[in-house]
Amino acid sequence: MNSQNLGIALTSEKINVGNKAIGISPFVYTYVEQEFKFTNGGTSPIYPGDVVRGTAAAAIVVRAFLDSGSWEENNACGTMRIKSLAGQWIIGDILSVGPDSDRVLMVSNPIECTDNYKFKRELAKVAYVSVKPSTDSLVDHAAVLISTDGSNLDRNYAMGHVLPEAKRWVLYGDEIPKAKFIIFIGSSKAVINVTAYF
Repeated sequence: MNSQNLGIALTSEKINVGNKAIGISPFVYTYVEQEFKFTNGGTSPIYPGDVVRGTAAAAIVVRAFLDSGSWEENNACGTMRIKSLAGQWIIGDILSVGPDSDRVLMVSNPIECTDNYKFKRELAKVAYVSVKPSTDSLVDHAAVLISTDGSNLDRNYAMGHVLPEAKRWVLYGDEIPKAKFIIFIGSSKAVINVTAYF
């Protein structure tokens, strides 16, 4: 399949895989844009495409609207529109872009946008999955087991499809929400990168 047939890459997620089976976030395989209110915006603007992270969640910024204040004065207040929410945010979470970046204080829970944006509530057609070790160490190697039909994975008996690092797996349609991942026996922790096409 060439890239022209995939559609548009709209959502993505980085999943830390360990000893417990984990799946792809629903907001990665279903295209949903959400909004929340923020205050205390830092000195650098937040731009579309930035990844904003909280304590236990991350998302991609669609855009940030200012209702008052300014980024330069460190008092920006407004509404942030996001996609690809993975994890859970709560009111009062402090969100940042990058490791030591400016932050914003989240003052409302994310809610789904009600306007008719493109791809609203569509399911991904294709998702590319790739694996890498969770560290940059040359001695760490990673491999995961994948289930594409929702069945249980068993590390001890290698029940599932094996995906070694630096290889890709393509999930189609109904396989995407059913996919589960678990670390393969003998591997260190792994990171799975998922890109969903609509």
